[in-house]
Amino acid sequence: MDNYVIKNYTVDSFSVEISEFTKTPLSYVLEKAFIGYLDAYLTPWKNPAGNIKTGFGISILSEKNYIDSSFLDDFAHHYVKNFQNYEKNCLRIHFFKCNPEDVSIIYNYSASKDRIEELKANYLGFIVIRPIPNYFIARACISVWPEEDKKHFFISNTINASLCGIDFTVQSIPFMEQDHVVSVCATSALWTFLYTNKIKNNLRIQSPYEITNGALLKNNTFKGDNLTPGYTIDMICQCIKDNKLSPILFDATKLNINELKEICHIFIQSGYPVILGLQVYNNSKEEIGLHAVTVLGDNEEDSKLYIHDDRLGFYVSLKEDKNDYWGLFYPKSASKKLQKADDEYYKITDIVTGIYPKIRLPLASIRLLCKYLKADLTAFTNIPSLEYLRFNISIIESNKLKQQVRESYSSYRNANIFLEKSLPKYLWIADFLYQDINCFTLIFDSTEVPQGDILLYILEYQNVFPNSLKKLYETYRNNIINGTPLRDVFNNEMFSFYNYFRNLENTKISIYDKLTELYGYAKIPKYINLEEFNADELKDQKAYKITSKDDADKFIFDSNIDYYIWIIDEEGFLYIGTEDKEDLNSVYKGHPTLIQGRKGRIGGEIHHKTISEDDKNIVVWEINSKSGRYSWDDEPDSKSKISNYLRNALKEKFNIYFPGISIVIEEGF
Repeated sequence: MDNYVIKNYTVDSFSVEISEFTKTPLSYVLEKAFIGYLDAYLTPWKNPAGNIKTGFGISILSEKNYIDSSFLDDFAHHYVKNFQNYEKNCLRIHFFKCNPEDVSIIYNYSASKDRIEELKANYLGFIVIRPIPNYFIARACISVWPEEDKKHFFISNTINASLCGIDFTVQSIPFMEQDHVVSVCATSALWTFLYTNKIKNNLRIQSPYEITNGALLKNNTFKGDNLTPGYTIDMICQCIKDNKLSPILFDATKLNINELKEICHIFIQSGYPVILGLQVYNNSKEEIGLHAVTVLGDNEEDSKLYIHDDRLGFYVSLKEDKNDYWGLFYPKSASKKLQKADDEYYKITDIVTGIYPKIRLPLASIRLLCKYLKADLTAFTNIPSLEYLRFNISIIESNKLKQQVRESYSSYRNANIFLEKSLPKYLWIADFLYQDINCFTLIFDSTEVPQGDILLYILEYQNVFPNSLKKLYETYRNNIINGTPLRDVFNNEMFSFYNYFRNLENTKISIYDKLTELYGYAKIPKYINLEEFNADELKDQKAYKITSKDDADKFIFDSNIDYYIWIIDEEGFLYIGTEDKEDLNSVYKGHPTLIQGRKGRIGGEIHHKTISEDDKNIVVWEINSKSGRYSWDDEPDSKSKISNYLRNALKEKFNIYFPGISIVIEEGF
């Protein structure tokens, strides 16, 4: 097909394709830092030529006349006005980790589903080339490195592409090179930031022109239609705010290196990108300018941040050097084409991110509480060593956290109450670990003011420092009572921790909660049988309601009746009645007719059984929990819970109300 060209990938063939399309000299393309970095980045997927099992390396498919929405907006507002006749269409080059013959099945419209799925699995992403010279990378979406080849964390989203009716996906974040006309480094950083941010995801992303124009309209730092050398940090924050996000700014010059990495890690692992303001230095450590990049990953062990740097490429390693300087770290196979970057060093001056506007509780409050808690747990409980206790702070959607807790329900001591709590949409959480074993998770109200009760709940794991938090609270309380507080808990974030346990102590278990503990939670019947209706109302068999010993004394068990049915209702009262399965018009039907379909907790049957003992016939009554409408529970280990509710019904109801009657649980229940 004229619109597609498929060939083996080499850095030369790729560069020739770009040179012809953009009218950029081939020598310039080959010397471009991005080209060398891309070639080195693709190394994990390159296979030895001729190896039948692994294929023939990487193939590329060039798609002509591609319309890129971001460049189309830039073209309409800027490039169309030029005297030179620039094209509006772009070139999109797709990458596959298989040979050209396998890629060519896109032309085989009767290809099997398995072959199509195999091609989709081999898709590595694409690069969009602008039809302008020199600064031609409009959008690059190449897969993050294979899982087995990395020890780092990357933020990525699902990027879609379509060819001849085949939908491809790749896990990546778009990268864009500044064109020095419509966009500068901060434009590229913001564009990537908006593409990454989970709040903006699935919404229309501003084009580079819209980002730049929006920043300049509110500032007087530009001349005509051309940009100044860059944005101020206020302009970056304003752009984030214009996109319905709440900007958060940290002055990195006031942070030590550990605090800086911790703040980046908190937001990155929460799925929020971070923009860094950089002061650029040459090899002699002389200041040569400012720069902005977007952080999309990190590696705490190697002190690396993975950035989209518009001059170099995607997921470039920014590594801590020494004396607060950072340097670029990239594969040595790309070093010849990255000589300029090799001579640069950076100091991080600003950290900027943008979060959901209703997340009002500042990170500083969470960090301070966790810091105090870590120190005091080691000092005043049986946790042996501070160095092995650490915490990870992150932001998470409450429904996602509940899903995670539900999937690991058996790992927790107290997950059931948390799963039933009403929560704000977003939460701050702090996972405490000891030697990488989960201990507990603090859950914070992200909408609360710092001086309020910010601690919503504490999830505790099974058998890991049991009751250590309660012991710390008791230590605080006892010292406050004695007039020698360990710290002034009433004037800092630890008051929220103290108040959490104090509220637990002061909360009395309601009668309703006690009934739920004994007989299960109250629920309407799962269904109503047709014969249980009388016109449009539920039949009422006027069942015997037992609320006291006097009521029970008036009830006589009749061994001439085949069996009774019983239920404990929402208020904890016991009802006993009968069931007539022969007469469809009878009011004596199933369990719902005992309480007219109201909420019940557990129900079952009562059968009489005659046994011989010492030449005497003794009548024994057996109860079970055979009620499909009420005796059910949708929580884990439900069978065991139902059995426990039945034992409680026997002990707390039948044995108390009918002490002279022999009542036992039927075998099998």
